[in-house]
Amino acid sequence: QVSGVKSLTLVLGKAIPCVLSTLITLGISMIISYILFGIQWGTSLMTPCILLLIIVAATLFGLFVVKLTNNLAISVVVIFMMVWLAGFIGGSFETYMFSAWSENIKALSPIYHTNRALVECSQMGHSKYCQSAILYLTGIIGVCFLGTILLQKRKKEESIKTTWIKKIWKKGGTEK
Repeated sequence: QVSGVKSLTLVLGKAIPCVLSTLITLGISMIISYILFGIQWGTSLMTPCILLLIIVAATLFGLFVVKLTNNLAISVVVIFMMVWLAGFIGGSFETYMFSAWSENIKALSPIYHTNRALVECSQMGHSKYCQSAILYLTGIIGVCFLGTILLQKRKKEESIKTTWIKKIWKKGGTEK
């Protein structure tokens, strides 16, 4: 449980492989969807930038919730519920289902901004939602990255204290 690995190294060691494998999978999916179905991913350089930020934000958010709950099963349920709620409020835009939501409520959803930016970039080559999408995503990345590191440090400190207490207990309650 206790290792000499720094919290930053541990978090990056989990996040980087996840991000890279997702990027590779997404790249393959984009190529196949373009060849087989003619799906256009846009000409704007903002599309890959926003997609990369989405992948990093989702990865770090997942790591943060896993560290916060300290239980993989609970974290899956929590993440699913949060994404479902965010998607319900602002996951799509200007459709019959979400037309009743006020723009102020939709503006609170990072999913709304990222979806709108990606769709408009692929259709028009630009979007006024790119800046807000990038701002939301970098905020999520920053908060989740720092939160995960802090939770990892706390877990490591608690594990060191527990190990120390167990050693004293085995020695009969006296410290040597």
